[in-house]
Amino acid sequence: MIGFPKTLTDFSKDKQNFPLQKKWQICFEKQRQSYLSHQDFFSKKTEGWRYFPFQKVMKKDFVFGKTNPPLVKEEIFPCLSASLFISVQNGTPFPLFKKTKDLFVCSWENFLLGEVELEPKIKEKILFTLQKQRNPFCSLSNAFYTKGLIVIIKKNLKEPLEIHYTQSDTNEQQGLNLRNFIFLEEKASAQILEVFHGRRERKPIFFNIQTDCFIDKGAKLEHSRVDKASDQDVFINQLFSHLSQTAQACFFSLSLDSGISRYHSELEQEEKSVSEIRGLSLLEGDKYADHKVAVFHKGIEGISRQLYKSFLFDSAKQVFQGFISIEKQAQRSDTNQLSKNFLFGKGAFAVAFPELDITADDVQATHGATVSPFTKNKDLIFYLQSRGIDSHQALHLVLSSLVEEVFACLQSNTQSVLKLLVKQKLDSIKNSIKGISL
Repeated sequence: MIGFPKTLTDFSKDKQNFPLQKKWQICFEKQRQSYLSHQDFFSKKTEGWRYFPFQKVMKKDFVFGKTNPPLVKEEIFPCLSASLFISVQNGTPFPLFKKTKDLFVCSWENFLLGEVELEPKIKEKILFTLQKQRNPFCSLSNAFYTKGLIVIIKKNLKEPLEIHYTQSDTNEQQGLNLRNFIFLEEKASAQILEVFHGRRERKPIFFNIQTDCFIDKGAKLEHSRVDKASDQDVFINQLFSHLSQTAQACFFSLSLDSGISRYHSELEQEEKSVSEIRGLSLLEGDKYADHKVAVFHKGIEGISRQLYKSFLFDSAKQVFQGFISIEKQAQRSDTNQLSKNFLFGKGAFAVAFPELDITADDVQATHGATVSPFTKNKDLIFYLQSRGIDSHQALHLVLSSLVEEVFACLQSNTQSVLKLLVKQKLDSIKNSIKGISL
């Protein structure tokens, strides 16, 4: 495979020599070596990645080369019409630096060059996170450490923060590795929408995005990730979050367009924290989506909810791996996990693995999963047809009603945007819908 470097100089020769502190240099060097030691991480035996189609990924020829000049900002339009808007073009954010009384944003490069100064406690959290070895894709993100964002939310953001990621059409096949950090200070709140776009010329991209969120005491975060890449792209998006005491978070992932995609969400919850993790896959052709979720309850009276739905047409495939751990000291925790998968094509395939690991003795915990051909719901279609609605319009109505539940945890403006994207997707796969025998 071309594109995965064999020596350090293969991916560092185009990088500047940043004047880093010694402990940062040691940390990054360890991450590079860790990445190099996992050259075989595309093995199906790799723990936690055993269902991911690595062999198909290997057939793609991705080049991690020097990036071209960025796109013009005016080519990107915010979905939410938000004034807080960041365009990340070829891995470089615009504007490079943003600071208000409520919000602080800078790029990795700004930080490493010493052009911006962060509080010591935030520096320590970043360094501690970089030193933790989770899986080879994290090492890959750290090996290309100059790309990414650091977002610090100090108070309540009245407007949503919107971040769009794009690649230049003039680049050859290339990977985008980003290391993002989001910090919410005590009692702050924010609404964040991230949208990942493919190239207009449909050249394949390897997206490898890792985001670490630290939500302080009493803070609230709504974070949505939307895949708007192309069917030739490989999309890996990993989210790790720590919820402090009484913190609240809602994480949403929407899988639409990538040929191969994985969303990995891992949360640690402290005392009386509340989390909602939801996902929706709407896939056609031979696309593949993999949702992996893990929640660790570490404090008393924590609440977590997981809800994932998939709608699979033609020969699309979906894998859901859900895991909830309630440690012995996390008494009176309340958790629920549910995965629903609807098969519309003869070759469609879904697998669901809901798991619970409970060592506390005073908890409420439920989990469940369903995989069913949609043809079992013919009565719904027949009822609508009896009211004068044709079969395909009836199918659209039923799908819309089934999707509605997944969006319930989001604010109204985000809901309206995501529902519009789902409607556009259904319109674009009308041939797959027409092929369904009702």
